[in-house]
Formats: sequence, C-alpha cells, structure tokens
Amino acid sequence: MPSQFRLAINGANGRMGRALQGLLRDDVRFELAACVNASSDWAKAPKLNVVIDFSTPAGFDAALEHCLEHRVAFVSGTTGVDAAQRMALSEAARSIPVLHAANFSLGIAVLTRLLREAAAALPDWDLEIVEAHHARKVDAPSGTALALGRA
Repeated sequence: MPSQFRLAINGANGRMGRALQGLLRDDVRFELAACVNASSDWAKAPKLNVVIDFSTPAGFDAALEHCLEHRVAFVSGTTGVDAAQRMALSEAARSIPVLHAANFSLGIAVLTRLLREAAAALPDWDLEIVEAHHARKVDAPSGTALALGRA
C-alpha cells in the first residue's frame, strides 16, 4: 500500500469537488495530484491510485476511460448516467476497483435499505417517490430519487 494515496478529483470546480479539496488539503494520507474539469485534462494526469468523480455524464465517461487505460480505482458520485454508462461501469468493475453511488450520505444509504425492506414486506402496496428541487436543478428526477426507485 502506498504511503500516500495519489488521487484526482474529476469535477474539481463543482460543489463536491471543492468540498473534497478542502477535506484533502490537510490530510497527510492523500496527495491531491490532479484536479480535472474537462475531458481534455486527462492527457496531463500524473500516475494515480484513485479517481474521485463528481462531474457530468460526459466527464464520467472520460474519467472511467482513463481509469481503465491506467488501471486506476474509480469512485463516482456523478448522477444522470444512462443505462449504457451503468453497463460500462459494470464491465469496468471486472478489471479495476469501482464504487458508484448516486448519493454518498449515510441517511440515503439507510433510507435505501429501509425502502428495500418495505417493498419486500409490503408486496401488494404501491410506493411513490416525490421530490422537490430548486429551479436550477440539473438532473430531475435526481440520481438519488432514481436510485431509491431501483431499491
């Protein structure tokens, strides 16, 4: 295991990307080796241990391709990925470590588990997910709502 994990943040200028940079800045276990915001930036990426992706579906594709080419672990919270991208992620998981979640919060993880249990316990009931967003919400329904629906 390396003394420091060398990582890149894809979507570094976004809300999660900026939050991650703040968390990693003073953590000696990690070296923030690259902050990527466009697919063309991957050509300049140094040797990495992991890519953390909170970008867009197009940015997701470029980051996953880089990880496959260089055998780098891929952690993604990008929402709005389509069925083909989810399939590509499943295929990638055969050769590199992969973690993808529409929402990384503990509360959503617990809610997902509760929904699975409720659906199993109440097979004759119809469940509905209703959400509200601000006017500038990019992905509606949200990736979280879609993931909860799949649960």
